Amino acid sequence: MAMHFGLIPPQTLDLNSVNVSANWKRFKQRYLNYEIAIGISGKEDATRVATLLTIIGNEAFDVYNTFVWATVGDCKKIAKVLEKFDEHCEPRKNVTYERYIFFTRAQETSETIDQYVTTLKRLSDTCEFGTLRDTLIKERIVLGVKNQKICERLL
Repeated sequence: MAMHFGLIPPQTLDLNSVNVSANWKRFKQRYLNYEIAIGISGKEDATRVATLLTIIGNEAFDVYNTFVWATVGDCKKIAKVLEKFDEHCEPRKNVTYERYIFFTRAQETSETIDQYVTTLKRLSDTCEFGTLRDTLIKERIVLGVKNQKICERLL
């Protein structure tokens, strides 16, 4: 693998694993850091897109070639290319199912209150609660906490 200023580019994007979304997020973060490190983050979009496509790997390059662009020239704009990969790699969310998981999640016996709250916050990320997020987390804590004394205190 070629290096620029002694820096090894990010590994190619793995589109065959179970968690393509996580792979893409990690690749994208590393790629954007790589751009800064080698000094191309301020270059023209065409240069940035060419660099991305050079290191992203054959499979992802083939995916790029299937993208349909809204405007002529979007294929050479880094923001548009990254947006297309975001769309391709992010799984379709079933918000109803995500909310079901959130609303039925009770504190587990071996789980501390802090662990339970952290889990609820993580689960709420995919529920699209908007401004109600914190309120619904609080309600779920009250309803799902195992310790009755804690429940009474929260009420």
